[in-house]
Amino acid sequence: SMNFIEQERALFDLLFDATLREQFSRHSVKALQDYRLDTQELADFAVIQAHALALDARVRVDLILAQWCRAFPLSFSLLSSVQGSLLLVKGLVDSQTMRQAPNDRLVVFGTRLRQALIAQPLVSLQELSLIVAILDAELGMASTSRLLKYSVLQEQYQAKPLSIDDHWLNKSISLAAYVSASLIPVSYAQLKQALCPCLGAELWRQLNKTPLSATARQLLWQKAESRLLVVQAKVVVMSLCEPQIEHQTLELAEGFASLFEYVNGTMSVEQILQQLKQMGAPESLLQGIKSGFRQLSVAGMIV
Repeated sequence: SMNFIEQERALFDLLFDATLREQFSRHSVKALQDYRLDTQELADFAVIQAHALALDARVRVDLILAQWCRAFPLSFSLLSSVQGSLLLVKGLVDSQTMRQAPNDRLVVFGTRLRQALIAQPLVSLQELSLIVAILDAELGMASTSRLLKYSVLQEQYQAKPLSIDDHWLNKSISLAAYVSASLIPVSYAQLKQALCPCLGAELWRQLNKTPLSATARQLLWQKAESRLLVVQAKVVVMSLCEPQIEHQTLELAEGFASLFEYVNGTMSVEQILQQLKQMGAPESLLQGIKSGFRQLSVAGMIV
């Protein structure tokens, strides 16, 4: 019946809406007057104990974040070292995020996290910019994953065979599908080593028990050497309901970022190199750039 759906909606909101839960603990079923429920249906809620509900909500949020930690391991680890930040993270698993379609939740959550960090900085602005740069890299990956998953679910996705031909230097290049590129302040390998003692759900439990220390966080910035992280989402297990997606990463020198505006389908690598040569770029730099483009081409990140 329609009202079973309405009861589900009320229960869902009680689990993910802290304000509603608070009202419920004070006024019981009166708090649910905005739902289209009759006396009998409301009676089902009268037996729910507020403290049990709060516990259930905490457990659920925790399970969800243990999953989402797979997409934001670096950000979650960094934030664990900032007083009050994990509470902020938990607070964003609310009805606004959870009402999104399942495939959209991660990106909505990550975007809201970014806005919240900027709106109320809990660290110096200089550190905030470094943390947000790392969050942006992970958000970029979550976005390409979401697009790729969506195209698989819509049955529009076709895997393309990788082929690098001898003409890669002379054909116009553009970014391949499902590729994101971000400038990160420290190399990706170093970030993973310093911030992720374990993976996935295990990392989330670890961060709640033993958060990263503020000292470890600050030491990390001393290794700063900006890199351009280029990442492509790929289907590793094909399934029309639950495709598994992983990311292939490639790291290039920071200077590469400014070249990416030319990767728009209008120029070839050869033409880009010619232009840089005319601008007086030294041979060693040109060789480095050529080799970077070759890596991108071999990886199938530019086409």
